[in-house]
Amino acid sequence: MDKREQLYNTLCDMVDRILVGSPVRRICIKCSTVEPYMRDGGGLGCCTGCKYLGSKGCTTKSLACKLWQCDIELFRNLSESDRLFISIIRRIAYEKGFYYPRGNYQDVLDYEEKNGERIYY
Repeated sequence: MDKREQLYNTLCDMVDRILVGSPVRRICIKCSTVEPYMRDGGGLGCCTGCKYLGSKGCTTKSLACKLWQCDIELFRNLSESDRLFISIIRRIAYEKGFYYPRGNYQDVLDYEEKNGERIYY
């Protein structure tokens, strides 16, 4: 595992620690696992059509999804220090080109190899 991948995984883990038990995490889990119409294309859920959406939710580490999920709910339901921390993680992810939507670290690398550039959302 290279240093960039270690950073990607560390940022994912940090976001997970912030979101564990938060209302936004419960919203995202409900959207992607409980309500099947979201998975079958009938709803407007963020996870609709994602190749990593399994029957029990997301099956990969997607930093972009973790950082952009239900943005209004995210900032409404987190403490000010957690919101600041998420903002810092977003800035690092942006600078490193980690914003591949609905993708994991390997997808980020594949995009860069194919397009000759990093992702900047």
